[in-house]
Amino acid sequence: MVRLEGASGERFEAWYAEPEVPLPQRRPGLVFLAETFNLNAWARGTVDALARLGYRVIAPDLHWRVEPGVHLPYGPAERVRAMELYHQLDDGLAFEDVQTCLDWLHAAPDADRRSGVIGYCVGGRLALRLAAQPPEGLQLAIGYYCSDIGPYVGLGAALKVPGLFHFGATDPAIPLEVVHALAEAGHDDPRLAVHVYEGAGHGFCRAGQPQFHPGASALSQARTEAWLAEHLPFAETTPTP
Repeated sequence: MVRLEGASGERFEAWYAEPEVPLPQRRPGLVFLAETFNLNAWARGTVDALARLGYRVIAPDLHWRVEPGVHLPYGPAERVRAMELYHQLDDGLAFEDVQTCLDWLHAAPDADRRSGVIGYCVGGRLALRLAAQPPEGLQLAIGYYCSDIGPYVGLGAALKVPGLFHFGATDPAIPLEVVHALAEAGHDDPRLAVHVYEGAGHGFCRAGQPQFHPGASALSQARTEAWLAEHLPFAETTPTP
């Protein structure tokens, strides 16, 4: 965990990971926006896996304004608490935290001042909205099973950066008509890619959990890695005189 100072001057925690082995290229950043369960073991492991691809990755505590440090495992009782926190999340304030994370990533002396955002569930909704109104330095957005995006499907026609979004065909929380409306809104914009995975539901990437769908997880991961390679490639390091 690292501590960052937010726009209000208050400090909050974030999980940070970077490649263990130095790379010859400058390393772009990723801001990881978790599910409403926040920075639990699965989320931290996913951040670490993204870092192993070569990115510097930071994931803010989404709920620090309500109750900092609440990172919930998956279970019936924890789900109740997670949903309480979900309904208290203010997207606008979360965007401020994304900006703080970007500033922190880009302030490093050897930083590549290009970053992307990748989000899951409520984090996916935030990623979609950020793709239509990106802060400076944000190059792409990726969202998985983006929750409650009904009011925002029109943003598919308003993307300012490339956006890749993954949905499960049997997700009870996200009607397929909403997913199709998002895809249709930006059907003629190559910056938008929407994929639906048959047989997959909400949380299909959570390895070790009942919702895990190996095929959908593997295919979406391959598409995510290809999207990152295309839209957020590593930059060659400028030699020091």
